[in-house]
Amino acid sequence: PDKQMIEIFAQAKVDMLELAADVYNSFDPNAAVGRVLDSRSAINGVVRRAATYTKVMVNVTLDRTTTLNGVDTSSTPFTISDDAGTKFVLEETTTEDSGTASLSFRSENTGLVDVTSTSLTTIVTVTLGVTAVSNPSTPYQTGEDEETDSDLRVRRRAAVAIPSIGYLEGLQ
Repeated sequence: PDKQMIEIFAQAKVDMLELAADVYNSFDPNAAVGRVLDSRSAINGVVRRAATYTKVMVNVTLDRTTTLNGVDTSSTPFTISDDAGTKFVLEETTTEDSGTASLSFRSENTGLVDVTSTSLTTIVTVTLGVTAVSNPSTPYQTGEDEETDSDLRVRRRAAVAIPSIGYLEGLQ
């Protein structure tokens, strides 16, 4: 029992020392991670690039005047998907007459989403008046993931090297 108690105290001490080392290292932008790195980089005017959505134009065929909800409302947005289950939502609420309307959809999740032409054909949010959907082309905007810590560090280092004179980083 004494050995177990000593091991518990020793582990607590190790945990506290690791926490203190992490706090100390977080003041250095080259060792900071996550939100702390964001705040350290902001001091130099460098902000982490946020994730973006993949966007695609979709032809929506209607047989009557229909209002389709977008992500700009509190209602459930009009959603479509491909055969793999990748969902796309309407960007802006719109009211369209019967016929075919070309509307902008964005991926439900951020980051790169692989979409081929004519692959978005499944209506997820069944809406009276909508008879068919199809994307005639590939995305007009490809989504990107959030910038990683290492990429942000590289951009921050380049930003602080710009005003330097005589150093290799400044020359580059």
